[in-house]
Amino acid sequence: MFFFPDNTVLINFALAREVGLLLELLRGQGQWTDAVHAECEKSADTGLYPALEDVFSAMPSPIMLSQKEVQDARALRQQMSGPADPEHKNWGEAQTITVIDQRFSGSCFLTDDFGATDSANGAGIQVFSTAQLFALAVNVGKVERDTARATLQWLVDEHRRGIRIEQFDAGVR
Repeated sequence: MFFFPDNTVLINFALAREVGLLLELLRGQGQWTDAVHAECEKSADTGLYPALEDVFSAMPSPIMLSQKEVQDARALRQQMSGPADPEHKNWGEAQTITVIDQRFSGSCFLTDDFGATDSANGAGIQVFSTAQLFALAVNVGKVERDTARATLQWLVDEHRRGIRIEQFDAGVR
């Protein structure tokens, strides 16, 4: 089983200065597609997320899609996007869902994107959000509950979309 984070989750952990925690949770089983890798490079190049540099040294080379997978991902991206969305919108999510569905059955998608979550769930792919990952970190003793909850609240206060603290509360044992 592999864990495929999207760029939003990577940025959330970078902003929280918890990339090391995310990498611990991935246990060397992280994967990403070329589109997510490219999105992460673009985000790192802004200089706003210096902690993203740790992701590049820990993640393997990006997975390249076959021609058929590219066609399937394009069709999925079209379903996930609105008519006015730019062509790159949802491309990383569509690639990831396609690759998990076609090559990495049983793997998990890490995203805070509601539309991508719905599409992944529709394909039978298990999805974990940033909040659920922090709950897991609490449950396995990697971080204190109050610290994790405060970090998530800070991300919400910073207007990070898709962070649902109720998922954290429901996931902490």
